[in-house]
Amino acid sequence: MKKVTHKQNLRKIVYAIRGFLILIFFYLLGEGLVKYLKVPLPGNVLGMLLIFITLQTGILRLEQVKFAAGKLLAYLALFFVPYGVGLIQYESMLAQYGWAMLLSVVISTFFTLWMSAFVFDKLLDR
Repeated sequence: MKKVTHKQNLRKIVYAIRGFLILIFFYLLGEGLVKYLKVPLPGNVLGMLLIFITLQTGILRLEQVKFAAGKLLAYLALFFVPYGVGLIQYESMLAQYGWAMLLSVVISTFFTLWMSAFVFDKLLDR
């Protein structure tokens, strides 16, 4: 069995913190660009687009953010809890329009999946 040294643990912690700081940097960069340039996109989406571009161009290596992104994805479901709790405030609206809202969510989800598969298939043909 391989013994993990204190130095190796410290190195992992430093890589994890660096990865989280890189992700936060791109988030804040996207938010700042939206605010100052009046870009018609949400800041987090622009930040993800920027991090995608830097990963594709090789400016940023996947290994630099892989651990931090993996940890965030592992706890992704917890990020939806506040929205679920917030729905309780709109109980009367959900009672009145709940089925219509559910139907629109289901239809838009299927349309999004279909369109994503369609675009992927077209790109695969290239």
